[in-house]
Amino acid sequence: MSEADEPKKKRPKTLQTEKAQENASQSIEEFVADKVRRMGAMIGHYFTAFTSLNVMSRNGLEEMIKQMYKHESIRDLEEELYEIEDEWDSFLKDVDVKMNSSTEALKEAELITLLSSRPPYFIIHCSDFAATFCLTAMTLEFETQNAQVVIVSFGTLDGAKKWLQDTNCEFKMFLDPKRQLYNSLGLKRSVSKVWSISALVYYAEQKRTGRKLVAMFDEDDPTQMGGDFVLDNQGNLALVHRSKVSTDRPSVKELL
Repeated sequence: MSEADEPKKKRPKTLQTEKAQENASQSIEEFVADKVRRMGAMIGHYFTAFTSLNVMSRNGLEEMIKQMYKHESIRDLEEELYEIEDEWDSFLKDVDVKMNSSTEALKEAELITLLSSRPPYFIIHCSDFAATFCLTAMTLEFETQNAQVVIVSFGTLDGAKKWLQDTNCEFKMFLDPKRQLYNSLGLKRSVSKVWSISALVYYAEQKRTGRKLVAMFDEDDPTQMGGDFVLDNQGNLALVHRSKVSTDRPSVKELL
C-alpha cells in the first residue's frame, strides 16, 4: 500500500483546530462562551494518561515516552501530539486578539479616582474562575501589617457565594458585574491563557495529586483573567500583578 493509499488518522474531536477555526469565524463570542469550554474534557484525557501510565506529571509522561523512542510509531505519535498542541495554542492567541480588540485600560491617574485606600495597605484580589485558593490562610500576616484585603468578582451573587464556600474565604467580597474595575485595571479576557495546553496539563496534574478542582458555574466566564493590586496609604498603586495565566498569583511576601 502506498503512502497516498494509507487511511488518514482522525484527530480527537476536542483537538480539531480546523473545526474550531470555523466555529470562531462564525461568532467569536459564541465560540468563547460555549464551544471552547469543551476543551475542558482534555483535562480528563491528560489525567487518564497520567494515571494509566502511573506518572504524576507531563514531565513524567515525557520521560516515559523517551524510554520508548526505539519504536518509530511512538516517535511519530509524539510529534503529532506536539504539532496539534502548538496549533491549538496558536489558534487561541488569534482568538484573543479579536476578542480584546476594543478593550482598553484606563491610565493610572484615571484609575486612582475609582479606588479608595486605607492605611497602610489596601489589597485588591480580582478573582477568576480558576482561583481555587483564598488568602484567608494568611490572615494573621495581613493583620500584622494592618493590611485590608477585599475580593472582587465579576460573577453573580449566587456564584460568588458558592466560590466563597468552596474556597473557605472569609474576606469581604464585592461584585463588579459590568467589569468596570477589571477593565480599569487592565484585566482582559483570554482564551489562550485559560484554555492553553499548559493550563489544561496543570489542572490534570493537580487532579492527579488528589486536589479537588473548583466546579465551573453556567454564569462563569472562564476567559476573564484575574490579578492582585496593592494601594499604599496615599492611594498610589504599590504593586500591580496581572495574572499571566489563570494560576499565576503573587506570594504573600510580594503583596506585603
